[in-house]
Amino acid sequence: MTNDIAGWRMKVVADNILFVVGYGVWDSAKAQVFCDECRELSTGFGEEPWAVLGDATDWILDDVKVQDIIKKQNRWVVSAGCRAGCFYTGPGALNRLLLYRLAEPDSDSYRFRVYPDRMRAVQALMDAGFSITDPQLNRFFRGEGSRPA
Repeated sequence: MTNDIAGWRMKVVADNILFVVGYGVWDSAKAQVFCDECRELSTGFGEEPWAVLGDATDWILDDVKVQDIIKKQNRWVVSAGCRAGCFYTGPGALNRLLLYRLAEPDSDSYRFRVYPDRMRAVQALMDAGFSITDPQLNRFFRGEGSRPA
């Protein structure tokens, strides 16, 4: 596992959506840099509501210190105007359960969901009122937001 790539890709699209792909095993330093980048990118949303669409299929969140950093980041995300978080994880249920544990609870202004497949996550985000176009999805899932080869 020492040769495994670990990291993320993050991209903002015009519809106030932050696309995120996390992969591999992170340490605390990597998790903090991820959070800093997320904060930097989301400042461009200003006062407008925004959302996160993420791929956690290959993201391994088994370090308790990393979990604490991500949980703290999730509190900040909601306080900074994020209204919806939709992730997909593939068929593995363990990562779905862990993501729910790290997420902020649903409220009148925020909703978090995790799905086993990408299109259900995308549909949930659209149902929450965020527009996602096919070209945006195609660019993101074609490789601009995915794990490097």
